[in-house]
Amino acid sequence: MESREIYSKEHKLQGKYAVFGLVLLVLLGGYRAMSMKSFSDPTLESELKMELSPGVTFDITGELSNQVTIHSMQLSAPVFSISSNEEVVVKVEYSIDSGSRQTKYIRYLHLLGGSWRYESPTTIFGFYSNLIS
Repeated sequence: MESREIYSKEHKLQGKYAVFGLVLLVLLGGYRAMSMKSFSDPTLESELKMELSPGVTFDITGELSNQVTIHSMQLSAPVFSISSNEEVVVKVEYSIDSGSRQTKYIRYLHLLGGSWRYESPTTIFGFYSNLIS
């Protein structure tokens, strides 16, 4: 029966390297928190209303029902962006027909001309980990 030796290698972060790593982590976390901001963009708001609407229907009086009300939008831009088009994640709080508030996370591509293109739904993890575009 063969015996196999298991090698393990430990790396310890001590002294000035630990302080440097901690400062770097705090700076990156602070920059990440500053890159997330509430904003208002009428073009994106109309795109979101169309995306979040369960369907266009009219009530018995001919009024448009299923009205989407957007309460807040928060943008998570990438920390390291190397292209002119940014892939951003939008956190939107909304309600339909004055119902209960709901939250969705949606990935959009912010194009150079200021327009928006829907990419895909995402999660809260995608919102906070949007690092590279």
